[in-house]
Amino acid sequence: MPSVDTESAGGILFHRGRISGVDVVVARSGMGEQRARAAARTLIERYRPDSILALGFAGGLSKQALPGDLIIASEVGESVSPDASLLAAAEQTRLDSVRIHIGPLHSAGSIVYTVEEKRALADRYPDSMAVDMESAGVASEAAALGIPWLAVRAITDGSDDALPELVEPFRGLAAIDTETGDVLPLRMALMVIFRPLLIRKLIQLGGRASIAARNLANFVESYMARLPEAGRDSTGA
Repeated sequence: MPSVDTESAGGILFHRGRISGVDVVVARSGMGEQRARAAARTLIERYRPDSILALGFAGGLSKQALPGDLIIASEVGESVSPDASLLAAAEQTRLDSVRIHIGPLHSAGSIVYTVEEKRALADRYPDSMAVDMESAGVASEAAALGIPWLAVRAITDGSDDALPELVEPFRGLAAIDTETGDVLPLRMALMVIFRPLLIRKLIQLGGRASIAARNLANFVESYMARLPEAGRDSTGA
């Protein structure tokens, strides 16, 4: 957004601006369902948006969900469904050279690091396209407060990709803040010293995340131009 006003409320920064001619408020919730729920509640109470768009990264559970692909959630968590008009607008949004899937999102309570964990989730939730940690919190809060919502996630790691484990169980060392998801540089440096092979995995993940973020941003710009009139005045993202 070329022109942004930033405000703070409830320990969260809210950035107000315009995307594709639509007034928006953008906030980063931090990691996990509870933080996402709290951020959505604060955003709704403070700005009363006409709709909420939950954005972020996800891990693929389906073999079809490859790094860089986008998942438009047809439902989240325990069969919580998005607004039909917002979903229809998303279904009509297309990007050159970007695969866009429509299907259920599973919500996990912690980071899913290993291929084995993903396969177990895929077996248990065979219809789910991908797994994330925040969409269910945003969806449930928005639904409870009567605000239309939609969740879109970009895949950073496919079903056969393991994430670099940034929490070291044997030494009690964590390279990320498990509440916010922020990288802790000093701890990351120490972890790399203990596990030098981690460098290659981090570089690979960084490359995939960069592509996923770019595809997600391009989708949002195109989607906002298609946003139904009911959601055009003030959309919380």
